[in-house]
Amino acid sequence: MWMGGVAPLGYDVIDRQLIVNSEEAKVVREIFSQYLSLGSVAALKQYLDQKKLRTKLRTSASGHAFGGKPYSRGGLYKLLNNQVYTGRIAHRGESYSGEQQAILEPETWEKVRALLAANNQGHRQPGRRVAPSILAGLVFDADDNRYTPTHAVKKDRRYRYYTSQAVIQKQKKPSSLGRIPARELEQVVSSRIQRLLASPQELAASCLESSELANDLGRVIEAAQARAEKWSELTSQQSAELVRSVVRRVVFRGSELEIEVDVEALAAGLLHKEWNASNEDRSQPRGRHLLTVKCSFTLARRRGELRLVLPDSSTHSNQSNSPLLKAIVMAQGWKERIIAGQIYSVQQLASEAKLNSRYAARVLRLTTLSPEIVDEVVLDGPMAGWPLSHLITSLPLNWHDQGSLFSRR
Repeated sequence: MWMGGVAPLGYDVIDRQLIVNSEEAKVVREIFSQYLSLGSVAALKQYLDQKKLRTKLRTSASGHAFGGKPYSRGGLYKLLNNQVYTGRIAHRGESYSGEQQAILEPETWEKVRALLAANNQGHRQPGRRVAPSILAGLVFDADDNRYTPTHAVKKDRRYRYYTSQAVIQKQKKPSSLGRIPARELEQVVSSRIQRLLASPQELAASCLESSELANDLGRVIEAAQARAEKWSELTSQQSAELVRSVVRRVVFRGSELEIEVDVEALAAGLLHKEWNASNEDRSQPRGRHLLTVKCSFTLARRRGELRLVLPDSSTHSNQSNSPLLKAIVMAQGWKERIIAGQIYSVQQLASEAKLNSRYAARVLRLTTLSPEIVDEVVLDGPMAGWPLSHLITSLPLNWHDQGSLFSRR
């Protein structure tokens, strides 16, 4: 029973009961789904401001109207942490089953809470964006222990992990799977989704189990293969949105990883022109047709870091040793931020990266490398050993001239 106070967005108070306001409930679901897609409260606020969504307009007992203003970051944090949307009531630090109808699935609220916790941990350096843990709330071990995003800082470098709650709560001794490197795990899951898209057999077998998807099987397969071929063209944000929209659970079982993929959500995304979380109505139930894909892995330590190693990843084991590859990755990251409107000048870029402005401008020219040359570097071909200092001072913009430059080496 509602004991008084201001009713949260999504509900009206009638006879001391919280009654769902259908129009406001749609806004609540949109706020939660967009936070999972965008990965930060700041980006969520910008999205809501662009759509001109405002806080709930209310009238006090004295007739004074208030509300109807842009959402503040503090207000969004409070809304995203409100358990009332799952049909529960918090009272004096305890959670109880409430009488109100739930607006959100408990799983959605748990994912949002886990992502909030991951983004709020640690002290952030001004001007630097912390990469969101895109698998927050989705990773478990064979005993159903959840893995929570954590991090460690060594020599001013931030390392992200997914750490078992059983270890955090000291329910069991730390094991080799007590803490998993986040970036490695996210790359493994992302690569497995790409392989799924490129496999007509895997997709067809699952789609045929659904009468709705079976009718669109040809279109789904065609779109999946096209997406797999252009996988490298996805930005980091687009690939993160893709993974969050289709992966429902990741489970460690011994030396094997099981990834549960929502085939309906995958098909819905494929049949749209772009991967966009807003294309999917997350208020509708999902998961009736889950496809479990698997991949084997081993854990190895390289230069003191724990790494997830796939059986077919040996050819890429030395990629990180190439200064040119590191510079290309950095330059592409800068390009994405410039396109997104987060960077407005080379001086700002250099300041954040703690580099000389002239040097930063030269590194940024690596975004003009031809796709053929980038592929050679990524695959650790002969071009990967090209001296970075020489390249950034003499790189032509014309792709034909670039090919001639490398051929003369």
